[in-house]
Amino acid sequence: MLRRLVHDESGFALVLALMTVVVLAILATTAIFYTTQSQHQSSYSKASDAAYRLAETGINNAMATLGYSAVGNPSQTNALNSSALPNTEAAASSFTYTSGTAKWWGTLTGMTWTIYGKGLVASPIANSSQVTRQVSASMLVTLSASQPLNTAAWNFMYLSDPVDPANPTKCNTTIDGSGGSPTTRLDAPLYVEGNLCLKGSAQVVEDALTPPLHITVTVKGSVTFDKNTSIGVGSPLAQVTAVSIAGTCISDSLKTAHTCNPSSPTNDPIYVAGGLTPVKPVAAPDVATDWSPAGWYANASPGPAHPCTTITGTPPLFDGGPAPNNVQQDISGLYPNGSLQGVANANPQNLTPAASYTCKTSRGELSWDAPSHTMTVSGVVYIDGSVRIGEPGGIIDEYNGPVVNGHATIAQAALWTSGGVTFAGTMCAVKNVGGTACDFQNWNPNTEMWIIAAHGVGASGSGSTNSIGMSGGSSSNPTQWQGGLWGTQTINLSGWSFIEGPAIGGSAAISGQAVARPFPLITSLPLGTPGNPNTYAQPNPPGNFSG
Repeated sequence: MLRRLVHDESGFALVLALMTVVVLAILATTAIFYTTQSQHQSSYSKASDAAYRLAETGINNAMATLGYSAVGNPSQTNALNSSALPNTEAAASSFTYTSGTAKWWGTLTGMTWTIYGKGLVASPIANSSQVTRQVSASMLVTLSASQPLNTAAWNFMYLSDPVDPANPTKCNTTIDGSGGSPTTRLDAPLYVEGNLCLKGSAQVVEDALTPPLHITVTVKGSVTFDKNTSIGVGSPLAQVTAVSIAGTCISDSLKTAHTCNPSSPTNDPIYVAGGLTPVKPVAAPDVATDWSPAGWYANASPGPAHPCTTITGTPPLFDGGPAPNNVQQDISGLYPNGSLQGVANANPQNLTPAASYTCKTSRGELSWDAPSHTMTVSGVVYIDGSVRIGEPGGIIDEYNGPVVNGHATIAQAALWTSGGVTFAGTMCAVKNVGGTACDFQNWNPNTEMWIIAAHGVGASGSGSTNSIGMSGGSSSNPTQWQGGLWGTQTINLSGWSFIEGPAIGGSAAISGQAVARPFPLITSLPLGTPGNPNTYAQPNPPGNFSG
């Protein structure tokens, strides 16, 4: 009996031990399972977090791309360039970091970008797919109207043709006052890279304004004075603030080249307080990118690549399409003045015809109201040909910005032309009180400016190398222009022609009763100013994040 009891107890203990082992094994397996799961979950969570941060990096890279530059044109920031970002995930830009890969792409609708970022991280679980996270955001684009001044040449009449080594006495810039009375007069700051020749009774003087607008005259070549006694840089009663001449002088009394001597104005008619000052270099604007096919020909709106979306009347033509005249001109080819020269309408495009017209896009405008003689300009416009501006016969035209809430805004605009530009009448930024002339006293070029840039030649005036031509007029109805000018070759002012504003050209020919008037110091320029790095359209901070 006792042996049986002992045997039963031993069996029970064995069963209990086996049960305990089984339970402990189950508990251990469960603990291992949950520990492994927890480790997997933690690793996956870390990978997912890394993927999310890479997706945010993709968003940041997309923002940086839109804020940096237009594709193919590093001198412009153009966040409205639809090809600035790939538009599908399949074509997305990417970069691989130590933690994984970031991708980014976006789509442009109107003035809003939807940008996407995606992060990809290797899965911590063997034989599993990559861990991915995707983030999106929206970004509104704002058009820019003006930029800070980055090119000092826009504070001068700046003439870039250098001295010709093969003809070192050639006049690069000529101011000729032989055309009668009153004489040709330059009251604006002058910077000549080559030689300056003054003829007749031509003068470079400071206008008697209150407050005064002081000017400087810089000539990196030589200065030649004609024999007329009233000729000169400055005058006894109107000295110039500063004069710099790197080369020599040739005067009527001293006919051979000699060191310029302003202390002896009888020989060298230079009137400046304190004597000559050293030449301070000013660089010519770099416009190579601006004129390239990827420059304003492609980006201007209205322009060849961005035609009018709102049209009334008959706006000017912007290119000479169809093919082969629907591409930018080859300046060394058949049509050096633009593709419009190769079609039936080879005459300059008249921006101020007898009939009104409207041409608007989402980025700019070129419109003309004939009854009120008012031009509306905004943004950057490109015409692949020559242009004519102004109505002859003493009519006073004016340019303004677009009408907002029934009122005209201040104009900030640039017009690029492949050909030459002829001013046939008056175009003012601001009319005087009676509306009979430009207001040369109260115009502020830092707030209202239209800049005209001409690549070709053929503008009015004597000679065939004029990029800008202004001539004609009379004492009672002079031809006038308020704004900026830029030309690859000669800026020609003749007859009764008055300009106020900076002008940049290869050379200048100023004659007759032409006058270049002083203008305030320029610190701000319109979008599209030649040689001034441009922010065309700037992205705003992103919003509406998801993912």
